[in-house]
Amino acid sequence: GRLRAAFPSLADSVIRTIDRDLAGIDRPDRLELDTLATVLTAAVDELATAHTYEILAGMLTAARDGGASGAGRALDALVDGRAAGWDDATIIEHTPVVLVLVPPRLGVPVALPSAAVGSPRTRGELTPREELRIRVRWIQELTVRLVDEISRRLVDTGTIPSVDVVAHMRLDELVRVTHGGPAPPDLAERATVTAGAPLPTVFRLGPDDEIHPERNSRHARPPDAVGEPAGGGRATGIVVHDADSIGVVAADGEPVVLVADHLAPDLAPVLGRIVGLVAETGSALSHLAILARESHVATVAGVPAARQRYPAGTRVVVDGTTGRIDALTDAVAVRR
Repeated sequence: GRLRAAFPSLADSVIRTIDRDLAGIDRPDRLELDTLATVLTAAVDELATAHTYEILAGMLTAARDGGASGAGRALDALVDGRAAGWDDATIIEHTPVVLVLVPPRLGVPVALPSAAVGSPRTRGELTPREELRIRVRWIQELTVRLVDEISRRLVDTGTIPSVDVVAHMRLDELVRVTHGGPAPPDLAERATVTAGAPLPTVFRLGPDDEIHPERNSRHARPPDAVGEPAGGGRATGIVVHDADSIGVVAADGEPVVLVADHLAPDLAPVLGRIVGLVAETGSALSHLAILARESHVATVAGVPAARQRYPAGTRVVVDGTTGRIDALTDAVAVRR
């Protein structure tokens, strides 16, 4: 009880500290190499603090229905930036809150999604949790830009063969190399390891650590097609399973419901082109679910075997309030 009462003040102090620290950091390309490593280490520590307080905020503060969210503020800023004719870099410079719309990625310039012009404006104040989520994303972006700058300089000095191999180094290894130490002897071997097959959306590990798909296990929801409601209202549309099919269905004048395996952040650009979103995994707190809710896309998460239940071409009703999905028709062929 004491922690709950004191938390708003504690969170505000953390937020102000993060803002002060971020404001005091120069552009990475202006920093010395050893300074880059020092700032990177401090940023990782501060990121852990911000994450901890964000988790505490979820545990100690009650959710406010209809309150503003960081994603909503970001969408508002994106709409304004697009209307002003700014490019992505200028929008980020003027309103960095838009970074919450995209995940951090090494070695790739930030590409903001298209804006849903005319979407409703957000109302209300941001909760401490939403404020902390924004700071978490800002610190993530700082660490990405620091690592990008460090990797370019290490390539220039011949310390590492390419910027791509940095993704295979631990933080302590990168800092050691930045301070003049040798690169890990097995770095080239690490970079050649290929990703394995994707995990099934629902699975359990057996005694031998083998993966056993559990689509119909006791952990799966009963086949009444009720998942976790993620908001966004209620919508009816034609099912597609991939982003490339959205334009084809929409060209026929049909509203589109995307049924996907995961709530992947890289699906954010398609939210303005669909009315419903169903995913086999994830939750209402998934990044994409939050963006979909702010874009008024009816969203339901955690529906096992959703793509098998609803083949492409099926007309369905998605209710983001109750989590229910109802099929109105059998699947029809979707032209490509």
